[in-house]
Amino acid sequence: MRQIAIRSARPSDMDEVMRLYRQLMAFHEALDPRLALDWDRLEAFRNYLTDVVLESASCRLLVAEAPPSPGLAGFILGRLAESPPIFAQPCYGLVSDVCVDENWRRQGMGRALFEALREWFREQRVRTMQLNAASRNPVSQAFWRALGFTDLLDRLWSKV
Repeated sequence: MRQIAIRSARPSDMDEVMRLYRQLMAFHEALDPRLALDWDRLEAFRNYLTDVVLESASCRLLVAEAPPSPGLAGFILGRLAESPPIFAQPCYGLVSDVCVDENWRRQGMGRALFEALREWFREQRVRTMQLNAASRNPVSQAFWRALGFTDLLDRLWSKV
């Protein structure tokens, strides 16, 4: 893999982050229509990332650059999450979203982004991580399992 730089996102990265997010969500929506987004709400999500996530000490949005390629090669979003007070570990790292540009997939970019986020979790003194992986996405399932994630709970779904 070529030289990459992983850094915290800046407001000026939001066009590229949203481009990648559209790739990510279109991919998931094609795998499972239950994961469909309200595409008209993308601007609200962009504002949330800029105004809340980038300003929060409990969230981290990391981006990957791979010069001289233009734009971002990927991003990962994570946050500190609180466990209910009955659990022994009061806090855990939640991996919310990760997307690698389709031109950079299967070259170690996702792993590099994850390792950078894992390091941030360690700096926050978090001992465990959790994430949701689409059950109909075998590539994602294999990726996360290769990084050491195992089953914890089954998240079930039903119409009301």
